[in-house]
Amino acid sequence: MLAKSCRNRRIGFAGVVSAFGLSVLTMASGIGHLSGCDLNPTLPAGLAVGRRFPRKDVVAYVLSQVLGACAGADVLFVYASGKAESA
Repeated sequence: MLAKSCRNRRIGFAGVVSAFGLSVLTMASGIGHLSGCDLNPTLPAGLAVGRRFPRKDVVAYVLSQVLGACAGADVLFVYASGKAESA
């Protein structure tokens, strides 16, 4: 959807993809030394293949990242809907 709105601005799909990629690279460079910077679930899998991450921990990392992303998406959905939840 974002790439569609950028067609008339000469940025195109490659520009949008590059912007997202550079933002992830910036986050990894900025906070990677503090947190290990597991920004997406494929990183532990790739590191495990390269024998730089314990294989026994891959499933736990991937599962926790996916569940954390779902929880974050739920919070954003509730916040963006603008509806107050009655208790």
